[in-house]
Amino acid sequence: MAMMGGITARAVAAVLLTGVGILPAVSLKAQGFIDPRAAELAQDGDRLLGERRFDEAIADFQAALKIDRSIADVHNSLGVAFIGKGDLRQAVSEFRWCLKLDPKNAEAWSNLGLALLRTGAVAESLQTLHSAVQLEPDSPQNHYRLGLALSSGGQTEAAAQEFSTALKLKPDYAEAENDLGVALVSLGKIDEAIAHLRRSVALRPDYPEAHYNLGLAYSRQGDVASALTEFREALRLRPDYVDAQIRTGELLLHAGDVSQATEKFKAALASTPDSATAYYGLGRCDLRLNRNREALAEFEKTVELDPSFAEAYNNLAVALVALGRLDEAEAAFKRASQLKPDYVDAHYNLGVLNLAQSKPSLAVPELQKAVALQARNTEYHYRLGLALSQCGQVLQAIAEMRTALDLDPANANAHYTVARLMEHQGDSAAAAREFAEFGRIRQLQHEQGERATEATLDIGHGLDALAAGNLQQAVRDFRSAVEAEPSSPEAHNHLGLALAKAGQQEAAMAEFRKALELQPQDAAARNNTASLLAAQGNLTGAIEQLQKAIALQDDLAQAHYNLGILLTEKGDSKAAQAELAKARELGYSGKGSGLK
Repeated sequence: MAMMGGITARAVAAVLLTGVGILPAVSLKAQGFIDPRAAELAQDGDRLLGERRFDEAIADFQAALKIDRSIADVHNSLGVAFIGKGDLRQAVSEFRWCLKLDPKNAEAWSNLGLALLRTGAVAESLQTLHSAVQLEPDSPQNHYRLGLALSSGGQTEAAAQEFSTALKLKPDYAEAENDLGVALVSLGKIDEAIAHLRRSVALRPDYPEAHYNLGLAYSRQGDVASALTEFREALRLRPDYVDAQIRTGELLLHAGDVSQATEKFKAALASTPDSATAYYGLGRCDLRLNRNREALAEFEKTVELDPSFAEAYNNLAVALVALGRLDEAEAAFKRASQLKPDYVDAHYNLGVLNLAQSKPSLAVPELQKAVALQARNTEYHYRLGLALSQCGQVLQAIAEMRTALDLDPANANAHYTVARLMEHQGDSAAAAREFAEFGRIRQLQHEQGERATEATLDIGHGLDALAAGNLQQAVRDFRSAVEAEPSSPEAHNHLGLALAKAGQQEAAMAEFRKALELQPQDAAARNNTASLLAAQGNLTGAIEQLQKAIALQDDLAQAHYNLGILLTEKGDSKAAQAELAKARELGYSGKGSGLK
């Protein structure tokens, strides 16, 4: 059954992380202790807290408070230690004790506000953090934490203002840069967000959440290569970072690298066996490979773990259709649209299924919903037109077909269907015009197919000439391929390769850039661009291109080798050795120009 062309993936609901981290150790203020034993215990507890030895710190603070329960700052430090241990209830209790003893202790108000935020008490957290800011308006940490609470409460613009204030007070505040970037992404200000997130990772290169968030921002911008580079760095810093594994898998799958995507989803499941989104991604990989039974099992596991996962029901239905279990598929599509009434794919797929089963009266309302949700989708209008025509609603069917053609005048099937409908209406002249247009488009498509075939043959001849060392002939063959198929990134990349070998670097760079303009996910073109940039002395640009190439295709041995050589030149011997070892593992000895 030819159907389901409009199926799309669920965007993984990965929340932009804020990377709050553990509350910092709080140094004791001058107390004027009466009992020196309490002072000594409190100071030792502070030292242990700074070393993140929370249980020992708690023991010291509690011992100090047994001697003197009225030391406010020890209650505050004990609360910090309880947060470090993960005991939020006890932490909140200690911060409240501190504030009873010292109501103007801005640090305790701030710590209490963050502890409350972590318990989910957003409203009380906001009030508490406002008090902290009022008591200590020049504290960047107080503004930062208030921003976190505002963000959790859905007040994104106000949160962004607080993060900005924190940065004015402390320009090197990596966490504030990260969370300001997060807020700006939510506000749709992607370019600004990327600038702040880049600043965050520059300030703190070992900050996996910031790399992950930067990857998400690049993904929103459509820069897949840069997104994959950042996710890869997040995973290097934290190998069990499940969200980064899943997001990397989604991008690789979108780029067509099903094998690597599968590895990422499996790695996510190894870390988190009950991850519904990882099972969902694995199911989509199986579906792409036509492993429909395996895909069905993955989607069934997904909805078992997350019964509200509408996209999983939709793709489960697709697998059922492929297996011929149409009644079950219909039920799954209906469940998807019930869970998410504005889910256009579910409505469209259900409509197409009903149309394929000769149930046009059931197809029409589903396709009408799809059209209402995405009015500029030519395929939706075309399918609705088919369903209406089968219901005998000829005028309405013609109207939908005309809309489909307004959106895509080259839709040959729509021209043909309109011709048949006009013929049915007795308008022979209009039908003849539509049949003629149908024939013209089909002829054009045939010619385009012939040109694509010609370009493929020219690329083959060019590769033969290149292997024989006949650079001039290779350039001629690849130019012929580009002329036959100007939109072929492969043709432009190979022409650039031949030009580079012939010493025409400027012309070669222009071809590599054209290849990347046509296909930003072309790892080979990025590797080749890097080789020319390196030859021009632009090591930073070359390294960036190689990192993107590897993020797109981790088994591209030449890119690993080239990156290792350039990192050696920059003096980063440890990273260089890792890349060279990877190249050797992939079977590359370093022979050749580095161009691919």
